[in-house]
Amino acid sequence: MAERLRVSWKWKPVKSKCFGDIAKPVARVFLLSEAGTWIEFWPMVDSGAVISLFNKSECEILGLELEKGQPCQLKGAAGNHPLDTFVHPVKMSIGGDTFNTRVAFAIDDEHEQLLGRLDVFESWEVDLRGKLPYTSLTREN
Repeated sequence: MAERLRVSWKWKPVKSKCFGDIAKPVARVFLLSEAGTWIEFWPMVDSGAVISLFNKSECEILGLELEKGQPCQLKGAAGNHPLDTFVHPVKMSIGGDTFNTRVAFAIDDEHEQLLGRLDVFESWEVDLRGKLPYTSLTREN
């Protein structure tokens, strides 16, 4: 029988102008920099995001040259304003499990980090039910 790896994180409390005190589902992930160093991030887990999204400054922290990635325009929930990004292949680690993924880096620093579906949700079962304010990811090894 396959062994299962399960990791969980408490949701991040935030204040919303519209809804008051709310919590956002986050996950602790590490991305491998060009220098070979693992850098920690806490993106919001977004099952509606096709791809993980980070900002230009995070691209620079990882030692990647933004415009050497594949150009890609993303549209979010509002859909009216396309977001210019560059997609890079990156090694990601969740709960000590390392895998290859693609990450879109925005051309500016105005966006929330998102952990999207592409290359992540295919391997991990994601639980965002909200009964308890925890994000859980489970993977069979």
